[in-house]
Amino acid sequence: MAVGQAWRADAGYLVTGASGEAGLSFAEQLAEAGARLVLVGDPQFPAESEWATLPAGAERARAGRLAALRAARPDAVTYRTADLADPEQARLLVEEARTLLGAVNGVLHCADARGTGLVALKSREDFEAVLGARVRSTLLLEELLASDDLDFFLSGSATTGIVGGFGQADNCAAAAFLDAFAAAGSAEGATPSPSTGRSGSGTTGSSCRWPGCPRSASCTSGCA
Repeated sequence: MAVGQAWRADAGYLVTGASGEAGLSFAEQLAEAGARLVLVGDPQFPAESEWATLPAGAERARAGRLAALRAARPDAVTYRTADLADPEQARLLVEEARTLLGAVNGVLHCADARGTGLVALKSREDFEAVLGARVRSTLLLEELLASDDLDFFLSGSATTGIVGGFGQADNCAAAAFLDAFAAAGSAEGATPSPSTGRSGSGTTGSSCRWPGCPRSASCTSGCA
């Protein structure tokens, strides 16, 4: 049974992880649909003023795609960088998004911080880098946007939360949390909270808990 597209042409959306492949791909689809966007890139990604001079490679390719989005709709697409695991930076970003968009109608939280390596060789800081970017930021955004009338809150998970993987402890923990977050939010009848993910091998997996969806509660079709 077909499920309608989640986003609207007349709406404003906050897209995090926009300097990564998942967030950028969503941003391109939303921009094509005519939505207003605030895109949030990783603090380690080159600044917008540096995009034109980046050496050839993956970063330059993504920067070029971001620049094209901005150039095509400069009044409707804004790019910012922020550490959303930091409460003050997250608060300021959400406030600016409300101002720029008029209203935040939905969130696509696609933070893609990932770790690797044996648990015995990892430091607390290694774990915090991943869990901060993917778990703490999710909780902060949920709190800061609690009073906004969101159509949905989509979080980027990963199949490692289900199947695991060698050296993937922090990634597994973050993905398992995001799946549980989506399930809990929808079970409470709150904002539809799907989570969708991609494994390191490129295999797509998703977990969607969407009140009123005609599909099964355990659907993994990725329709969101």
